[in-house]
Formats: sequence, C-alpha cells, structure tokens
Amino acid sequence: MKVWKLIFLLSQIINVFQQVYLPAIAGHLPPKIVKSLKHFLEFCYLVRRSVLDEDDLNAIDEAVANFHRDRKVFEELGVRPDGISLPRQHSLVHYRILIQEFGAPNGLCSSITESAHIKAVKEPWRRSNHYEALGQMLVTNQRLSKLAASRVNFRSRGMLTGSVFENSDPPPLVLPPPLVDTDDDDGGAVDEKDIWGEVVLARKPITSIPFEAHGLATHFNLPQFPDLISRFLYQQHHPAFNDDLDKVPIADCPRPTGKI
Repeated sequence: MKVWKLIFLLSQIINVFQQVYLPAIAGHLPPKIVKSLKHFLEFCYLVRRSVLDEDDLNAIDEAVANFHRDRKVFEELGVRPDGISLPRQHSLVHYRILIQEFGAPNGLCSSITESAHIKAVKEPWRRSNHYEALGQMLVTNQRLSKLAASRVNFRSRGMLTGSVFENSDPPPLVLPPPLVDTDDDDGGAVDEKDIWGEVVLARKPITSIPFEAHGLATHFNLPQFPDLISRFLYQQHHPAFNDDLDKVPIADCPRPTGKI
C-alpha cells in the first residue's frame, strides 16, 4: 500500500472518530468536559492539514484558547486539583509560531520522539550497571551506530544476501554420546545402617561465633585447635613429608592468621 493511501485512510478514520466520539460521550459527561474535548479535537484536525493559511492559524489559536478556558472544569471537579501542567498540552501554544517557521506538521506524531527516546536513553540505561551510567549509555549508542553502519556497508557489498551454506555442504550433525547407566551412583539414599560420618547443618546462622583460630579454640574449649591447623598447613607446604606430624616442632609450622 502506498504511503499517500495510508495517510488518506488514517484521515478518514480520524474524521469518523470525531463524528462518533463526541455524540457517544454527550449526556454521560458534564457539558463543559464535552466542550473542552470538542475544542481539543478541533485543534487536532486543524494542525493535521497539509496546507495552512492565516485563517487556519487564527482558528488554531481560537481552538487552543477555548480549550484552555473549558479545561478548567477538570480542576473544578477534582480531576486535576493542583492545576494542569502536561508537556504535550503545553506545546499547543507553540504550534502557531512553529508552523510559521517550519511549515505544517501534516500529521506529525510526537510519539516519534518518544520512540527515539526509548532507543537512545531507556534501553541503554537498562543495559548499564546504573552507576555513572551516562558514559556507558554513550558507548552503547556509539556501538549500535557502528553496527548499523556496518550492516549497511555489508548489505551494499552483497555480504548479507543468501546463506553461508548455499555453496557448501552443511556441517555434520554431531550427536552427544549415549548415556551409560552405571550402578555406582554416589547420590541417593544410603542402604547401610552404619554411617561413618554425619553432618547436621545449623537451622539458622549464628553470629556470635568468632572467626579467628584462637577465638574458636576458646569458644569450643579446644586449646589444641590452633596447633592442629599449624601442622595441617605444614603438611600442605611439605607434601613429601611422610613422618608423624607430631614430631615436627610447632615453631616450624606456620601460624594461622586472619579469619577462617
């Protein structure tokens, strides 16, 4: 479908919307609300015209003035008790001077800038770690721009047409080896009644236990605990030592420092 046909259909839908919307709400809402919406729709239809003359600009100013006068009903009814300060409604007063400087909007939608804001600000913000995110967002936008430029370049060279497998055989399908069922499973319940060791975890963390070796020795009344750790560290540093660790002087063993 051509663009001008799509624009024509949209304009027809908008005209039908005006003819249906106002009669639908008339009698169900206060008359001032219906009048304010009427003036707002008049403004919308005026600025959508492809060509605007001086009479149209005066009609736009009149519609904006009437809308600002009648929209006070929303403040009186408590819908906006603190006043109406909406950016898109505030932009209505700038349409005349902008039309005189840049021409008719011709159906331009402000959602275009919102879409650009999502791509340029919101999505890069979500991809950042939210700490000093501006630099990360700029790098993200730069890389996205470079990827888009590379895609255009590659497409102009014909590098993105077709498939890489058109002139070659597809790679062979490699299946994983079949699973072999073995009987020596380490998981599951233990059949024997006698268990050599059992560990029972605490139900909740205990914050009063010290983290140092000497503090733990005092807390659990195990005075030999630091020496046991020292001899264990000696064995780790001397893997070739096969003699009894008790024969090693404790002064030659490293002392545990820091938290355990």
